[in-house]
Amino acid sequence: MLARTLTLVLLLTTTAAHAETSDEVWTTRATHLRARPGENGAVVGRAAKGAELIVLRERGRWLRVRHGRLVGWVTRAEVEDRVERVRVPGEDGFGDKPVEDAVQATVQFDKVRGFDDPKTRSNVVLDLKKGDRVTVLGRGDDGWILVQPEHGAHGWIPGVTVADSARFAGDPRRAPAQLAAVPMVKPTAAPVHTLGAAAAPTGRLMGALITTAGAETFAMRQTGGTDALATATGKAAAVSAGAKIRIASDLWFGGGADAELGQASLTYSAADATSPSMATRTTTVDARAELGWGSRWHVAARAGYHYGAMAITSDRTEAMLVGEHIGGLTVGVGGGVPIGRVTLSAAVDVMPTGVQAPDELPAGMLYGTAMRAAWARTTIAIRLPAHLVGAISYRGGLASIDLTDGAATPTVATRSDQSHTVTAGLGLRW
Repeated sequence: MLARTLTLVLLLTTTAAHAETSDEVWTTRATHLRARPGENGAVVGRAAKGAELIVLRERGRWLRVRHGRLVGWVTRAEVEDRVERVRVPGEDGFGDKPVEDAVQATVQFDKVRGFDDPKTRSNVVLDLKKGDRVTVLGRGDDGWILVQPEHGAHGWIPGVTVADSARFAGDPRRAPAQLAAVPMVKPTAAPVHTLGAAAAPTGRLMGALITTAGAETFAMRQTGGTDALATATGKAAAVSAGAKIRIASDLWFGGGADAELGQASLTYSAADATSPSMATRTTTVDARAELGWGSRWHVAARAGYHYGAMAITSDRTEAMLVGEHIGGLTVGVGGGVPIGRVTLSAAVDVMPTGVQAPDELPAGMLYGTAMRAAWARTTIAIRLPAHLVGAISYRGGLASIDLTDGAATPTVATRSDQSHTVTAGLGLRW
């Protein structure tokens, strides 16, 4: 009898403890369960819209939940309570606090960056300046506070960057004892933003300027007329500039230009004879306008203009050795994906019809009548402190040019070009 009584008491105690530490929430949409807090956490499972989740732990805006046999982390914005009840803030000071008690603060530093996670600080979601007003939503480890500006996403910033930071050493709103008697009030005035959504408010201008240096190589092969091959290898320097402005939640418009200067040593081969090396200078400019979609990852449609020039130190009059200018309109597509502090971006541009004009045109020399070309660019950019960025870029190009000498019975030929350029350097972003 005594054993049965003790067993019953133990079961009731265990059940009561579970009821005190577990709350139920329901998903508002199909939701991923992640292995750790943060949008970069690995996905361990998925819950359908309306699924019931058991809350095991709270950490900032993240909840550790159980869904069947799965255990993972979801954001508060992805779930809802179907029963109004009293909630007490957790140890991090970020619980369901009455909206009317939100604390306002003013940024005191010239530039302050906000992160999606105060520990990893892998993704920048806010760029604040001196005088900006923010709402303090909670506090984290080592003096970090969770804030939201009037327009934009939530983000973690150091508490010392705002006025009266000592006020936020504890819970920024009411004390837990005061909250115990107050029903939870759900916010209705402003939409909820997840940290991975809008990295910048509408109308925000962003840009970057990057200088790099490296090496280039290119080859020109003529087939028809007099078969010939010219190859060159040398050094290159490049400057890339770009800016964009957000015109809707995830829609932005931008523009930019890439300029590249090269110095190479060129060798010309024809009819089993090879020339001595000749000094060669190249100039390439690509200007573009872009219409893109996305905040962290993005895709963009591009349109622009390509200009190229080549000058060769030589007294020879072969078609590939007198220097030339090329140009034409381009269209293309680009995109980028962030991976922690690294952003991988790529773009492809096509010039469906262009113009090739030699610097000299002696009688009988071949010149271009039509040109088609395409270029691909890949860049790995690494965010550094103080708004600096490091970049490694590769650019490859292909071109085909139809040649003629313009005679009554013309001689025709085709020229195929290939180019490769690799550069690395530093830049500034804002």
